[in-house]
Amino acid sequence: MSNIQILSNLNLPIGKIINQELFNSKNTQIAVAFLKHSGIKVIEQSLKYSLDSGAKFEIIAGLDFKTTDPKSMLFFIDCCVQFISATNLLFRVSIGLR
Repeated sequence: MSNIQILSNLNLPIGKIINQELFNSKNTQIAVAFLKHSGIKVIEQSLKYSLDSGAKFEIIAGLDFKTTDPKSMLFFIDCCVQFISATNLLFRVSIGLR
């Protein structure tokens, strides 16, 4: 069953909800305008648990205005290397320029 949620820090603690969903998910897809390493640290343990359990994870992140920091991208590159045998992690970067 699919469960689509649109989250905002204004009314819900996003990190807590994402962590709960990652622990229980077999297939996660996230799209964000930018990535910050401080945000990745909030979900790191549940993401790794999810990937260790065989779940699939896809994230699409924008690079516009240089807001996405390199540390956050390196985290996902490292995850791709760590979980390469499972082929269950897909990391796309959307630049937004065509």
